[in-house]
Amino acid sequence: MLHPSGAGVTPIRGKAGPCELAILRPMKRGMHVPGELWLAHKRKPTTDAVEILHRRYFQGKPERLSELEEARGNHDVALKIHDLREKAGMTQAALAKRVGTTASVIRQFENADYEGHSLTMLRRIAAALNRRVEIRFVPTERKLTQRARNHPDERIGRPQ
Repeated sequence: MLHPSGAGVTPIRGKAGPCELAILRPMKRGMHVPGELWLAHKRKPTTDAVEILHRRYFQGKPERLSELEEARGNHDVALKIHDLREKAGMTQAALAKRVGTTASVIRQFENADYEGHSLTMLRRIAAALNRRVEIRFVPTERKLTQRARNHPDERIGRPQ
């Protein structure tokens, strides 16, 4: 349960002991229930910017987490296409010619905000770059491990 201050709290009845932090539970218009106290669970402080942003914008918000995962996937696809094209020494126009499309389509696929990736077009781009598309189903991660936070390039789907 969350206290309005954002701290995790557990309701307790009675008086707070000498080692407990008691916070009165606010009700509508600043009123509270007499005799009900909240025992705050103190969060471990952090200076890790990623952890702070996660707590502020994503923790406890499954819809935001799914949007984040979708954005990561779009970013990974765009980055992979761009890196493979650059590694092959091709311009967007040259890749487009080999794929049989226009440079603006390649530009869209290299844009992390683009959400219209089709498997057919990804296969055509891969073939033009002497690659093939591989799709894997991997277990979802509940929580990032400390190693994944410290080494973001080792996360699933990141280029090696």
